[in-house]
Amino acid sequence: MNISLLRVIIRNEIYSAIFFIIVLIAINLSLFFYNRNLTLRSQEVKAGVQRVEQRFEYLWICVVNCDLGIRGYMLTKDDHFLTPFNETMTNHGPEFAKLDEMLIRQGFDISKLTEYKRRYKYKINETLQLKRLRGRSN
Repeated sequence: MNISLLRVIIRNEIYSAIFFIIVLIAINLSLFFYNRNLTLRSQEVKAGVQRVEQRFEYLWICVVNCDLGIRGYMLTKDDHFLTPFNETMTNHGPEFAKLDEMLIRQGFDISKLTEYKRRYKYKINETLQLKRLRGRSN
C-alpha cells in the first residue's frame, strides 16, 4: 500500500513540476513579447522625435539661407542670390503645417510652437525689410 501511494505522489509531483515549467515558459514568452513591443514603440517615438528635430533644423536653415541670400543680393545686385529667399517664402507655410502634423501625431500641444513661429516670421520679415531697402536704393 505504501509503495502504490508513493508512486501516485511521485507521479503527481512530476506532473506538477511539468505544469509549473509550462507556466514559467508561458510567462517568459508573454514578458518577452511585452518587452519587444515596448522596445518597438520606443524606437518609433525616437524616430518621430528625430524627424521633428530635422524639420526644426530645416526651417532654421531656411531662415539662415534666406538672410544670406538677401545679403548677397544687396552686395552684388545679382538676382541669383534671391533664390533661397524665394524658396523660403513659398515653403515655410507648408513646412510649418508638416511640423504641426508631426507634433499632433505625437500628442504634443502645438500651441507651444507659437513662440517659435513668431520668431521665425520675425526673422523672415526682417529679411524682407532688407530686400525692400535694397529695392529702394536702386
